[in-house]
Amino acid sequence: MIDSNLIKWLSDDEASTLKDLERLFISPGWRHICEYLSGRVMGTQQVVLNATSWEQNREATGRLRELMELLDIENKLTNEFTTLAVAKQEQFHESQEDEAMDFEY
Repeated sequence: MIDSNLIKWLSDDEASTLKDLERLFISPGWRHICEYLSGRVMGTQQVVLNATSWEQNREATGRLRELMELLDIENKLTNEFTTLAVAKQEQFHESQEDEAMDFEY
């Protein structure tokens, strides 16, 4: 999860969305979904390996990629919100530096 020092840089709506997502990701229901997706990944990997045609292989490979992306959604969203907060923090500090430079002249 995101450091509380970074959360303060998010807008109220962004922070609220992040809190909702954090509650989702720590819930037992999310763990059940991840277990289900992991099982689907294993089954789909077998289809990829044992495909009898190129089309079947490509279809299963695409499905596998989608499943893997869903399994990694927690990390992706955490990274997105972290990147957003850091960008806002850096933007604030840059504007402070610009103001200080303007004041010096």
